[in-house]
Amino acid sequence: MEPAKGPELVSVHDDTVSNARATEAIATRHTEDIVEIVRLEREQMANERAELAAERERMMEEFRQERARLDEERQARITELETDLVQVKADRRERERLEDTERQDFIRAQLNDVVNIVQGQWDECTRKKELMDERQNEKVNRRVEKDALICNLYDMVTRIIEDREAERIRREEERIAAESRPGTLTGRRFVCCSEIG
Repeated sequence: MEPAKGPELVSVHDDTVSNARATEAIATRHTEDIVEIVRLEREQMANERAELAAERERMMEEFRQERARLDEERQARITELETDLVQVKADRRERERLEDTERQDFIRAQLNDVVNIVQGQWDECTRKKELMDERQNEKVNRRVEKDALICNLYDMVTRIIEDREAERIRREEERIAAESRPGTLTGRRFVCCSEIG
């Protein structure tokens, strides 16, 4: 059987129990406070993580939108450059066509000039040849006429000489015939008295 507790012992015991309970209550409250603080910290951290995630998502969305905008700008720039390239190629083809046309016109003009020069020279050569042929023909004609004139003169002189020779022979024959007749002396014919009257 336990000895009976005195009043002082019961009071100390009660105080100890009360203190223990108070300490336990304080510890419990402190623990609850810590749990609450931890819970609040976790909620705050979760909120911060959610905010960070939302911020990250917002930034990613902005990044995606910016990248999409840049892609659109790049594609638009590419399209613009391609259009410019097509226009430049077209302009270059047109310029080359114009240059080819100008070059062909220049070459054609030069060829026309050459043809005109050659034609002019040909015409000049033809004219000179015709002139030379004409002069040659004139020379030939003059030579023919001169030869004909010389032949005519030669024939004329020959005829004159032949005529004079024939005349001389005739006279010589007449003289000889006259001398061979009676009553003539040295080629002179004497007229008989019977012949007069």
